[in-house]
Amino acid sequence: MQVVSMGRILIVPADPTLNGGFDEAPGIICGVHNTGEGIVNVRVLGNGVVFASEVRASVRVFDTREQALEFIDKTGIPAAGAMIAWWPPRV
Repeated sequence: MQVVSMGRILIVPADPTLNGGFDEAPGIICGVHNTGEGIVNVRVLGNGVVFASEVRASVRVFDTREQALEFIDKTGIPAAGAMIAWWPPRV
């Protein structure tokens, strides 16, 4: 897994009805709780008026979207409300 640090960009799940039809949004790491476990605070940058920006605390970071969604499938929490994030694909 990549190292979490202040200022890095992640992707987080979002409610498409509040986020311009998109089910994910970018976020910037604004606090690091535990680098070893990948627990961070993220300032989410939404794509809409209702969901313009918010901070999510104690977000667990995964390497891929698939890993993050597999994790929340086990919890039963809707993706848009889950405190998960993943690294954007490298291009």
